[in-house]
Amino acid sequence: ATADPATDHRADIYAIGATAYEMITGRQLFSGRSPQAMLAAQAVETPEAIEKHRPSVSPVLSTLIMRTLEKHAADRPQTAEEMLHVLDALATPSGGMTPTMTLPVQAARKQGSQKLVYAGAAIALLAIAGFGATRLLSKPAVMDGNKVIVAPFQNKTGDPKFDQLSTLATDWVARGIVETGVVDIGQFTPQKDASGKIADNAFDIANLVKQAKTLAAGRIVAGAFYKQGDSIQFQAQIIDANDGKLIGSIPPAMGPSNNPMPALNEMRARVMGSLAQMTGSDKSGLASIDAPPSYEAFKEFARGQEAFDRGDYEGSIGFYFRAAKIDTTYFAPLVRAAYAFDNAGKCEQTDSLGKVLNAKRERLSDYEGYYLDRVIAWCHGDMTAAYVAAKQIARIAPKNSSAAYIAARSAAPINRLNEAATAFDKMDPEKPQNSGYYRDYGEVLHMLGRHDKELEVVRIGEKAYPDRISLLVSEVRALAALNRVDEARSVLARSLTMGTGASSTPSGVFYAAVAELAAHGHEKASKEVAEEAIAWLRRQDARGSPSRRQASRGGAGAGIAYMLLQAGRFAEAKALADSALSVQKDCIVCMSTSGEASALLGRKAEAEAMVVRLLAMDAPFMAGGNIYAAAGIKARLGEKAEAVQLLRESISKGIYYQQFNDSEPAFFSLRGYKPFDDLLKPAD
Repeated sequence: ATADPATDHRADIYAIGATAYEMITGRQLFSGRSPQAMLAAQAVETPEAIEKHRPSVSPVLSTLIMRTLEKHAADRPQTAEEMLHVLDALATPSGGMTPTMTLPVQAARKQGSQKLVYAGAAIALLAIAGFGATRLLSKPAVMDGNKVIVAPFQNKTGDPKFDQLSTLATDWVARGIVETGVVDIGQFTPQKDASGKIADNAFDIANLVKQAKTLAAGRIVAGAFYKQGDSIQFQAQIIDANDGKLIGSIPPAMGPSNNPMPALNEMRARVMGSLAQMTGSDKSGLASIDAPPSYEAFKEFARGQEAFDRGDYEGSIGFYFRAAKIDTTYFAPLVRAAYAFDNAGKCEQTDSLGKVLNAKRERLSDYEGYYLDRVIAWCHGDMTAAYVAAKQIARIAPKNSSAAYIAARSAAPINRLNEAATAFDKMDPEKPQNSGYYRDYGEVLHMLGRHDKELEVVRIGEKAYPDRISLLVSEVRALAALNRVDEARSVLARSLTMGTGASSTPSGVFYAAVAELAAHGHEKASKEVAEEAIAWLRRQDARGSPSRRQASRGGAGAGIAYMLLQAGRFAEAKALADSALSVQKDCIVCMSTSGEASALLGRKAEAEAMVVRLLAMDAPFMAGGNIYAAAGIKARLGEKAEAVQLLRESISKGIYYQQFNDSEPAFFSLRGYKPFDDLLKPAD
């Protein structure tokens, strides 16, 4: 701790934590620096996680030690007794014996001396750290017998060319579990070495048990494959995650090494049959797809999934189409391609694919059929139909967390915010989830005004996905709503240091910061951020970087014009928006910015003309975007009733409830207007 006239006993708690940290990790805090640099780091930097240097440490002990190292004294354990309460609950094994190197906690308390209590806490914590009794300290996790993790299948062929089959086998089994809903499946990603190969310890039973306990999964599906002449043999087993003991052995399945998918499919069916027997489920085997894809087709599909997960939606489409071309009976890649087109803003292609796939609906599983219905409904702006499809997915796979996520996410756009929040919370943000979960849950909490919880959820997500700029958007929004302006601007600055992906740039963080700061009375800070955004966007535009395309869905200057509007530079905003419109005549953002700027400049006729132009648009797949833009201009003109009527119409055409609230600058003037306030109230 640094010098502070208010320093008290909590500085000693920090010192105890620092000592315990060193004893467990074998490293001093912020080691390898000069004394001055170490002192500075203690004041502003967060220590590396204990698990990075000692993966086997008890999570509870690790959490306690890291709490003692918090920068602000108020965030540390406040008393020695508070530490003892934790240690008291942890230090006694199930048999009731106190470890010989710990001080009997109750005895220390009976002395009545605060110093002795403090000493007891110190001795207990340091003894446990030094003794390394992490197994004694771990409370048994509550394991869910209806939840599994699928471990990577181990390549026992001796031939590295089959290494990829390990991931493909795992994915194929996991997909079957997801689509049939036999049991829930934990999202487990095995460790890889520097070359990208699955690490050897990823196959260890002890490591798999640890991973399963982290996810509260009661069972593990593990397996291997062997070469026998020109054939590949798959073997699998089901393991109890509580003790690592074998509870089910799956009969082997064999097929040709140049096309192992039929054998893998047979083995998958047997795994799901065994799981169904163990859990009492009436679902087993494949969904409604009797034949597996070819090996080469499935490899292309897996490559597409990797690109999709990186946010490279357009890049994933090529892999999906190659998979479908290699095996013309394999339709799952085309369903996924429909989502990739939608995420890339190409709903016309999504709709075309939907027509092709629906003509062969019998070849899709029920799960994939409803999954397809959902994305087609999205593209047509029918959020209610998308919600109905999502609920069907959840009905088919009631034990599956992916299905639960889809249903929760689909409830929010139709303003069923409480339903969505309850479903998201039931999934538990403390358990590993996909990155979209934290973003979407944060949006729902924001709409409900639960900003403290929003910030908590988003920061959990950032720890799991530190490279996702989309989560910084959510964090900035929450901090601004909580009036923590400096922290919000710090997050914005951090976004500028992060690498940009195919679909993620700092532009979204700028937009969120500008709108939310203004919404919560920080107009000066909002305009300052808008000016920073203008400079940044101009630099990106000059470089021709992907952020130019993301900042504007039409016209190179659309994003800059919007920020000029928020900075109060109305005439410049209008001029640039009009210039962009001369190049791209259907640019909705340009029309919106021009119309709003005209209204703010008192040029009502020009603003009204832009409303007419927006409402005359009849291009497909706009999802109400043109009507929503017209509503913003009407609100700027002070025509509240007309603005709310247009908002209602835009919602019926596909505008999400998350896309507007009282934080949208165009609608600030509608606050307190009852029809607008009623529109924002949750439907449930």
